[in-house]
Amino acid sequence: MRRFVVSYPLPAAGFGEPSYDAVVEAWFDSLEDLNALFFSENFQTKVDPDHSNFLDMTQGGTIISEELVIVGGRQA
Repeated sequence: MRRFVVSYPLPAAGFGEPSYDAVVEAWFDSLEDLNALFFSENFQTKVDPDHSNFLDMTQGGTIISEELVIVGGRQA
């Protein structure tokens, strides 16, 4: 895993209440690295089962994406 980010919403005039408590990003160098973590025995038997202790598993979702920087010189 290259990077793990948790972003919490801030109150912002004109934007209403956020529908989530946070957004989590996990960054990997390749799909192989992502799969190595998410399909590992440790993740499958210890980490993933623990998610229901602090996440509402009926809400939210998962996307696998590739970043395309349109504006900005910094790329992670």
